[in-house]
Amino acid sequence: MARDETEQRLETAALTLLRHEGVLAGLNLRAAADAAGVNRGNVYHYFGSRRQLLQSALRRRLSMNVRTVSRQVHPTLKQQFSWMFTYLIRQREAIDMTALLVLDGDKDVLVMQFRDEILEALARLQESGEIAPDIDLSVLHVYITSLARGYVLHREHLAREVGRKVGDLDKQLMALAVRMLPALQ
Repeated sequence: MARDETEQRLETAALTLLRHEGVLAGLNLRAAADAAGVNRGNVYHYFGSRRQLLQSALRRRLSMNVRTVSRQVHPTLKQQFSWMFTYLIRQREAIDMTALLVLDGDKDVLVMQFRDEILEALARLQESGEIAPDIDLSVLHVYITSLARGYVLHREHLAREVGRKVGDLDKQLMALAVRMLPALQ
């Protein structure tokens, strides 16, 4: 088996274990190797630590999305925000991994992985008058990222607490956020 395939199988197994066992059970590298069906020595040779395994899995997931994100150019702030919010909801696994790495003390993990691409899209919207010229685009990006990532991390629990279906709450939250967007113009 080629190294890349082995690494990918280990990353997938690790994420599956985290999803099924939970974070507090911990990520056991030997269990990841067993679940991936690879020699236990490979996991230590390729990654060395749980953090490195998660970092690698996150990088792989994000590298698959670079083209998708860089092609997203929307003519209105409403459309751009809607796309960003929907995209982040679909990236639950990457958001979970990022949160785990942050909580584990990883100082190098990027929370705004596609910062440059998103800032370019926001700059185009600012130039077209969709966003007021006095709005700091970096701060706007932090706001959108914080809102969306926090929601994505907790959406199932939030929906349960307010007695709504997750999909319904997604729509209602998006509608509320879109109503607030004119304040940025």
